[in-house]
Amino acid sequence: MCLTKFFVCVLTFYLNVDILIKYLYISQCFRGERLSRQINVAVCEDTKKDKDLLVSLIKELAPAANVCVFDSGEAFLDAYKKGIYHLVYLDVYMSCMTGMDVAKAIREKHDDVPIAFTTTSREHSLEANRFRSVHYIEKPVTADAIAHTMTIAEAVRQHKEKESLNVTDNNRRNIDIAYCDISYIDVSDHRCVVHLEDGGEVVVRTATTIGELDAALSDSRFFRCHRSYIINLDHVGQVDRELSIISMYPQGIAYVRRGMFKNYKNALKLWLLEKAGNNYDVGETGRDLK
Repeated sequence: MCLTKFFVCVLTFYLNVDILIKYLYISQCFRGERLSRQINVAVCEDTKKDKDLLVSLIKELAPAANVCVFDSGEAFLDAYKKGIYHLVYLDVYMSCMTGMDVAKAIREKHDDVPIAFTTTSREHSLEANRFRSVHYIEKPVTADAIAHTMTIAEAVRQHKEKESLNVTDNNRRNIDIAYCDISYIDVSDHRCVVHLEDGGEVVVRTATTIGELDAALSDSRFFRCHRSYIINLDHVGQVDRELSIISMYPQGIAYVRRGMFKNYKNALKLWLLEKAGNNYDVGETGRDLK
């Protein structure tokens, strides 16, 4: 039994070695610093005493933190949306859904938000590694443990911001959307809508224009094909020049302004070359115009 546990530990370590190296590095970079900007934190805890202590430590270390508290895993998942939170604390032992159940649901949505577990037992520490947790904290939680998870979350956030679009949705929530998750952006009823790779969407607040989003998308994979459309070249399906439309993956269409198809082809070729380090045969993309 001990030997089996040893091999599980070794396997878990190698599966997560890149994550561990990154977290060790960034923890050193941010250790001891208070977080001055707003960070969105979710706390899922069904015991009032533990909940109050955790929230107070978060607010002490990050005074501008926006902390959303949930009494159950079900309540959390009802309000959850990918990209909303920068850090999630999950109590392992809760009635009905456990913290592990909630973490599994988060990871099944391909959300890599940092997750920290709080618990009264070490029993599930190995299982926590399956969900790439940044910390497994035994209660009562301490300021050092919370500082560690908060600094990791902030460093991960800064890394993501290099390849993500930050928007405020129509519910005034600040959301980071990874470039790879964006299928296309259009304007509907005078509001920008970010259509996602998983079929979902984010409605951006009214004050934000598509021109501002275009300027914020500083990445060659995005192409402004129409005054009301921005497409992700990685999610292009079929192109119909006669109808001036591009079918996007997994669903939806984008209109192309007449005269822009040549620019589209050039943008696509440049993006493919950039991705492949100039070693890609752009003549075999499977996306040639009709």
